[in-house]
Amino acid sequence: MDEQNAGLPKFPQPESELPDTHVVPQQADAYTAGNWQPQVKKPNILMRIGIATLIATPLIAFSPIIYALIGVRSCPGGAAAANEGNCAAAAAPWLLFMTVPLGFVLGVAGLAMVIIASRKR
Repeated sequence: MDEQNAGLPKFPQPESELPDTHVVPQQADAYTAGNWQPQVKKPNILMRIGIATLIATPLIAFSPIIYALIGVRSCPGGAAAANEGNCAAAAAPWLLFMTVPLGFVLGVAGLAMVIIASRKR
């Protein structure tokens, strides 16, 4: 009978000869093989822009105060005699009316970018 079926494929016989499919052969993983590297996901570009925006927000919002604190030292009479009439740096804090709302909008936009980017993962 074996000579008659020599060219035909051999089909598995009843369950006793079927391979055990639920057993996974044991393989060496990367940790046991000695070449383990921590898997760190790189943040996507939206996350990077969002974080950069959040970092830049206070600098943009309060930049007139930073400029005034530095620039008022060069006013005539020093910092004690500086006023809006004789020193432009002393008038710079009025720019806060524009930069603080801009900083607020940038902060909300940066926070939204970070939230959206973290949900995409």
